[in-house]
Amino acid sequence: MQKRRNYELAMTLCDAHIPGITGVVSVLPKVVSADAWHSSENNGDARDFAGKWQNCDEREDQVINKRYQYPIQYGSYNTLLDWCYSWVNGCGAQAAQAFCVQEGYARQISFSGPRNITAGQKTRIISTREVCDQPSCGTFTQITCRNW
Repeated sequence: MQKRRNYELAMTLCDAHIPGITGVVSVLPKVVSADAWHSSENNGDARDFAGKWQNCDEREDQVINKRYQYPIQYGSYNTLLDWCYSWVNGCGAQAAQAFCVQEGYARQISFSGPRNITAGQKTRIISTREVCDQPSCGTFTQITCRNW
């Protein structure tokens, strides 16, 4: 149980991008090391429960991040994922969260946009699957999903 809590704390620090040393959790950019024991009990060594540094983007117990970058294809006929969950509602976070869930992930951890479409492009709204082909339609430039 302690190992799992340390890992969850370490991954929370990864999400927060907090560099430095916090108690028994050491954090550098993109890597963490957490220990179930105080470092004084380990001859001053900091280690995670596997005894090594953990890359924030790597798998551990099936934890994985997946980054989708523009163009984020959604649906058929080369449509892009629309910036909004429904027409002009739930734009950004709600649409990104729904996309991650549909892709088999538990949640979105970051997204960016919107980017207006260009002539000939179309977006597809995730909640209704309706297509938008107007210049005011927007899409994501990136979405990062995580399975926990």
